[in-house]
Parts: sequence; structure tokens; C-alpha cells
Amino acid sequence: MNKCVKKVFSVTGDLVRHIIYPDQIKCIVCETELGEDSVYGLCDRCELKRNSQYCETCGRYLYSLATYCNDCKSSERGFDVARAPIIMEGQAHSIIHNFKYGNSRWLAPYLTEYMADSLVREMWDVDLVLPVPLHQKRERQRGYNQSVLIAKELSKKRGIEYDWQLLVRKVDTPYLARMSRQERAEVIKGAFELMDKKAVKGKRVLLVDDVFTTGATADECARVLKKGGAAWVAVLTFASGAIKVPIV
Repeated sequence: MNKCVKKVFSVTGDLVRHIIYPDQIKCIVCETELGEDSVYGLCDRCELKRNSQYCETCGRYLYSLATYCNDCKSSERGFDVARAPIIMEGQAHSIIHNFKYGNSRWLAPYLTEYMADSLVREMWDVDLVLPVPLHQKRERQRGYNQSVLIAKELSKKRGIEYDWQLLVRKVDTPYLARMSRQERAEVIKGAFELMDKKAVKGKRVLLVDDVFTTGATADECARVLKKGGAAWVAVLTFASGAIKVPIV
């Protein structure tokens, strides 16, 4: 290989690495360059609303002082508990959109930093971290699974084993965004498969994703894991929705 060709490959490689993992630390909202000591990736002008008042089961932000949301009071969840450090409001929407659909893989370490703090605060004893899987077709279209990036980063930050191939999505379900929780539950039923029951038997599993909306996907994943022998399943996401629940 001559020097010119080598130089082309070198420049191309550097460009690709820069796109996926920028050298400069940028604000995760407006992409303003930050100092090297920035942990959470936010500039002084941008802010994210912290989730400090939530349903004790699913972790979604509550606009009241109720202990549980109506969904968790009226039906049994597949998982044991779920938490999210950020509320899916305001600037959190653009972050998630860029992370999912904008090839902004460089966001993963910053989003995971918020989640790692939640993991420490909850003091969960976790044996295994698993990402919510994408169907192969969806992952090929997107180029990556954002939940795998989160799982890998969280595993590295907290020293917990992770496996991105253990739980698979065998059904390419339609987009769930505009469906109710009941509709989502019907569509997602039977969509996941556990590849090795021995790998989760008796273990405390942490299921990770970017957003918790109704929890239908997390419910189904957790049911598959528990059917396979998992002793306990918690869900941790970067953001979750907010709901209004009257105090009764």
C-alpha cells in the first residue's frame, strides 16, 4: 500500500472516530464546547429537570404527592422496580432524539453518568446488566442500539457484568409511540426471547434503556427474564415520562 493510500485511510479513520467520539467535550443539549472537567455534559445555559418525585414502582415523575401511579396500583408489573434520573420534558426530548436517531453515540457516557448516580443512590445489588434489545432490522437501519451503548458504559462505570446478546427481540414490532399502555402490551407480547436461562438463573438483573414511557416493553422483558429464572429485575433509564395522579 503506497503512502497516499495510507494517508487517505488514516484521515478517514480519524474523521469517523471524531464523528462518533468527538475530542471536545460538548454540551449534550446545545453542543457548546465545555471544559475537560465536565462530568454531566451540561453548559450553564442548559438544564434538565431532575426526577425527584416519582411512583415508587415504575419511577415516573408524579405531579402530585401520591405514592403510586394508577397503572402500578391497578395492575402487576413484570419488573420489581424502575427508576430514571431525568424527566422527559423540555431539552431532554432533543437529547433522546439525537441519541436514538441522530447517530450521536458520543452522548452515551454522559447519559450513563446520570444513571450511574441513580444506581448508587438506590444501592441496588446487581449481578448483570442487560440492554433492551432492538430487532435486527431496526438495528441495521439505525446502525446501533442505543441501549447497548448505555449498558456497556454502565458496566464500565460500576464494574458490573453485561451481556448484549442474552436477550433478543425476535419480532419486529411496529412503533409504539402513539399507542396506549394496553395497546403496547398486546403488540409487544411474545416479542423477546432469552437465549440462555442458566445465565440469569437466580441473578439480580438490571435492564437498561434510554426512556421509560408506559413500561410495556420493560414489563415484557422482565417477564421473560423471570420466567427464565431471574430472581429480581430492576429497570433503569435516563429519562421517564411524567403523569398526573390525584391523591385518594
